[in-house]
Amino acid sequence: MKLGHPHPEFDLRTEAYKLFGVDVTQIPGLEENALPLFSEVGRDLSKWPTSGHFISWLALCPDNDISGGKLLWRGTRRVKNRAGQLFRLAAFSLHHSLTPLGNYLRRMKAKLGPEAATMATAHKIAVIFYTMVKNQVEYDETLWAARDAQRERRLEAKLKRQAKQLGYELVPNRGAMVFWPGPCVVRIPAASSRFPDHRPGSATDRCGTDHAIDRG
Repeated sequence: MKLGHPHPEFDLRTEAYKLFGVDVTQIPGLEENALPLFSEVGRDLSKWPTSGHFISWLALCPDNDISGGKLLWRGTRRVKNRAGQLFRLAAFSLHHSLTPLGNYLRRMKAKLGPEAATMATAHKIAVIFYTMVKNQVEYDETLWAARDAQRERRLEAKLKRQAKQLGYELVPNRGAMVFWPGPCVVRIPAASSRFPDHRPGSATDRCGTDHAIDRG
């Protein structure tokens, strides 16, 4: 009795490439869902003019109830769509993935909760899938590095803005202490009304007016 795959010559990646014209199995989470997706959406995505139309059809977008300019109910569309479910399964499989999409899922989970994070990640996977198949371009993971750098710059600008509002000043710290996304030192003005008991050179002031933040 022989065990193993009944058709060992079958190559999922090659077959998916033949069907879609691009290697959609390179999208994290879609490694095993490429063929079922083809049976649901096919290769011709012209019936959806934009990725927004595609996402709406998949029911991977919010369905907020707004009346008179007020938000009465916030939620997602309750539509049974097998293709949308495949994208949700793809997103759910990334909880322990070290890929950029896996990092995005965990970041959204901490911010929005598990259900909304899965929906947001499925949304992003579907947009990537639509762009690849519609424009016949391959998946390029290096684009995530540029987006991560932009996100870090926005976060750094936000931290500096918040520190300035509180009377602090953030300056780069080249020492061993680390403050994500980049090492920083909080500089407290010597004559700060927020710290009336602050005395430069005291035990609480390591180097005059510089206080290091150590996230440990």
